Amino acid sequence: MAQTASFSPLVDLSNLLSAARKNRYAVAAFNVFNAESLQATFAAAKEECAPIIVQTWRGDLEHIGIGLLVDMVRWLAKDSGLPVCLHLDHGRDLDTIFACLEGGFSSVMFDGSNLAFDENLRITKQVKQAAGERGVSVEGELGVVGRADAPPTPEERERHLSKPEMAEEFVASTRVDALAVAIGNLHGVYRGTPQLDFQRLSEIARRVPIPLVLHGGSTTPADDIQRAVEGGICKVNVATELYQAFDKGVRAGLEKAGGRVWPAGVLQQAREEMRQLARHWISLVGAAGRAQS
Repeated sequence: MAQTASFSPLVDLSNLLSAARKNRYAVAAFNVFNAESLQATFAAAKEECAPIIVQTWRGDLEHIGIGLLVDMVRWLAKDSGLPVCLHLDHGRDLDTIFACLEGGFSSVMFDGSNLAFDENLRITKQVKQAAGERGVSVEGELGVVGRADAPPTPEERERHLSKPEMAEEFVASTRVDALAVAIGNLHGVYRGTPQLDFQRLSEIARRVPIPLVLHGGSTTPADDIQRAVEGGICKVNVATELYQAFDKGVRAGLEKAGGRVWPAGVLQQAREEMRQLARHWISLVGAAGRAQS
């Protein structure tokens, strides 16, 4: 008789981040895109005895598939024995969000940052209601986190930053479980030193009684990351640096192979680069050892 698959239950975002907020650390959230990126981040979390958030956006999700991703994450969660959250990053279309809700994700993000405030509010509330019925957490976003390769002008920057009073209203109305904020952070590789508005972060944290999220963690100076965590950030997203580590590992593996075709060897090198990077980030945000807390 065939055995029934046994999976580990996934943890919702609210559960992980409420502990982080209480104890003043953050959880690293890694954008995964294949089996090796999953194996690397789980190995790092297990070595550091840390809670972990694995997340993906629509483009990578279309590559790996919801069912396969959910099953792999559940198996790895069972093997690791760690608290694990599977999160949809930057969900902008409701079809993808609802597919993830039905498919087994324990958290989703609705990114309405490109919408007018009232429209962002309305759709976020809709997503929160649907997710709440399924026991799934919701991350919202207020303000615009742009791209480092096309940084905003000074005028655009001021418009894009999260407004503390609007953040307070947004959270009270939507009842989201976490809020992504724009404090000068950008996605991608910074061309210079990021100018994060820590005073704004402090004011938002004072007004908003839920965990805050920093998008665009990659290439942000370590001192700024630690200061952001001290200021109320409980989740730090890491995507670009993980992609870069994969690329570095693949190139090194191909060079080492010397023309011999052995994909597993190349991917093992990429996995090792990502594992080392993930360990660095877990330690940097203060999550090491927190799986025992």
